[in-house]
Amino acid sequence: MLSWLLHLSLLTLLVKAVPENRAPGLIVSTSSGLVKGTLDTKTIPETPLLKWLGIRFAQDTAGYNRWRPPKPVFPSLGVFDASEYGPACLQGRADGGNGTSVQSEDCLRINIIAPENAKNLPVYLYSYGGGFDSGSSSDPKIDGSYLAARGIVFASYNYRLSLFGFPHAQEIADEGQTQNLGLLDTRAAVEWLHANVAKFGGDPNKITLGGESVGAEMTNFYLSAYSKNSLIRGAIMQSGDTAQPMWPINSQISKIAANFSCPLGKGLLDCLRKKSGSELQQVLLDTGAQFQPVTDNITVWKDYVAQTQRGHTAKVPLLIGTNKDEGTLIVEGEPTAYLPTIDQYV
Repeated sequence: MLSWLLHLSLLTLLVKAVPENRAPGLIVSTSSGLVKGTLDTKTIPETPLLKWLGIRFAQDTAGYNRWRPPKPVFPSLGVFDASEYGPACLQGRADGGNGTSVQSEDCLRINIIAPENAKNLPVYLYSYGGGFDSGSSSDPKIDGSYLAARGIVFASYNYRLSLFGFPHAQEIADEGQTQNLGLLDTRAAVEWLHANVAKFGGDPNKITLGGESVGAEMTNFYLSAYSKNSLIRGAIMQSGDTAQPMWPINSQISKIAANFSCPLGKGLLDCLRKKSGSELQQVLLDTGAQFQPVTDNITVWKDYVAQTQRGHTAKVPLLIGTNKDEGTLIVEGEPTAYLPTIDQYV
């Protein structure tokens, strides 16, 4: 215990001792511990980039931490090798797409890409799409190298998905707590970035949060959930939704619980916490259960026009765009369009 406390004390002193306006090196001292990145001179030869990948910004979400808010990570002992992306969060689809071949509940990771010798650059934190049941920051389609080469610090992160990120459980509702855990993960990533990005050459007062598809929807949720002290300077929503229809509370997670002979009322979550993530994921896929963000009027609201009219949204510049013809691709296939017709959804 003494050596652990000594390690934390030395790390704290080291973090405070590094000037925030100096250009970053490969080894950076963060609140998660020392992290060692790599120098990339091949992707864009004329612009060398420093990359730190797979850094934990919160604890493993398995077991006791499952379906609970993200917890601050303990600083790692030694130097963390940040040369490769961390695992994707457990997916709610059989094929979560590129970058999801390795999955884990220890998935709350953040990636940072910066030009060599970066100092006080603006920062863009990107939220991936994927229907809230798939996707990962390790998807090569959203590699931010080319954006970073234009003179910014690019960051991306993972948030919990599907059953693991939005359980829609009666027990949590009865406690008056939010169960939009993927959104709480986003907040944790923003807080981590705000506290640490200066060490990577970014300006913590110039963070823009954005994303595409449900990454844009996540951004929209964030603007209202954290309308005060948002820690961001601007936001970008590309082809985003607002709020989607939901299944009745407890209806989907009860399908999971029934397969494990867990109680359908009080004790359901504790019973399921004793199962492994892979066991839960397999039943999730077998049952076809669907989980989306929960309109709880705590972190997610139904009427975002009303939210804006009431001034319950972060007062930051917002850039909005739409991908051409995207609606024709996805509306009829929405997993939440379970009503007899899709009229209400449309």
